[in-house]
Amino acid sequence: MTTDGTERIAAIEAKRIALQIDTETAALAREFGGIVNRETVARIVHESIESLGRAEQRDFVPVFAGRFARERLRALAQADGAITKPVPEILYVC
Repeated sequence: MTTDGTERIAAIEAKRIALQIDTETAALAREFGGIVNRETVARIVHESIESLGRAEQRDFVPVFAGRFARERLRALAQADGAITKPVPEILYVC
């Protein structure tokens, strides 16, 4: 394969990953609409991607970043009292 062909494949792959990231961001923005703004969702998604940046299998980074961002957004909303926790938490102090 020529260098030009390799560069073209890399560009297509980068566009596909960017589209997946945009799709994950849009889905999370809808899910957490009214709780956090879209800019916060985008920031948390990109921070999640950066934290997964050393992953060997790059194909799944957008999916894992979306899941990680969902957990972070849910924790943020729960900490602010915007949503309730599905299961009560009990803290035992010894």
